[in-house]
Amino acid sequence: MFEQLFFHASGLSPAYGNSGFFQKLAAQPQPLAIERFHGEAQRVTGILERQLTHSAYVAGSEYTIADMAHFGWLWRSAFAGIDLADTPHVQRWYAALAARPAVQSAMAKIEALVPVG
Repeated sequence: MFEQLFFHASGLSPAYGNSGFFQKLAAQPQPLAIERFHGEAQRVTGILERQLTHSAYVAGSEYTIADMAHFGWLWRSAFAGIDLADTPHVQRWYAALAARPAVQSAMAKIEALVPVG
């Protein structure tokens, strides 16, 4: 679980955040930054895909805080320009988490505050 939390903090979160920022929020287009961070977001999504090939959840057979951490960015993957269509294990994991009542409740509360757009 700790390995996945470190991966989240040092890999997934910065890659997704920077990819989205440079694609959607930067004052001026920065092609090199877009290419760099979008590529990194794709790379870390691939790492997550490989991890989920071997386990139901990101840290093994049980749902943990690491799944919760990753889900936040994967839920808003479009911000980073990431399409989960080519990652069937990530899609399976995502669907399982999105079906959880507590996750649905949290998503509805966040959507009320910050709609996708």
